[in-house]
Amino acid sequence: MAFYDCDILEVISKIESPFTIDTNTFSNNTFNNATLYVPAGSIEKYKAAEGWKRFVSIEEGDPTPDGITWSATPATVVLTQGQVTVNGANDGTSISIYNANGVLLGAAISWNGSATIDTSLHAGNVAIVKVGEKSVKVIAK
Repeated sequence: MAFYDCDILEVISKIESPFTIDTNTFSNNTFNNATLYVPAGSIEKYKAAEGWKRFVSIEEGDPTPDGITWSATPATVVLTQGQVTVNGANDGTSISIYNANGVLLGAAISWNGSATIDTSLHAGNVAIVKVGEKSVKVIAK
């Protein structure tokens, strides 16, 4: 149930040979409405893998080759090489970055619609980005 309480629009997996995941790893809404992006040449493996095969939409490739991008009106969050940039947030919006253990890695206030926070995140690290009252899980590249 790692992502069960989250409605996610895109799931990006870098695993070439997918392992079995529980059918409760993601919410039904995510399985039905999100796009699962998988490495080139592995789509058939995902369509056959327990848990993963529940995704209605599975595509090969990475939709954001330079970093993970998350959009939710009005903000966009981009995490690349340890740096988090938030664009489109209202001025004065509080932005916080946490690691997977809930430890605060950095914070800023959006000014002129944008904020950038340097973090200690390395490729493969999971982070929680909180923009105002909205939060999203991302994986550093």
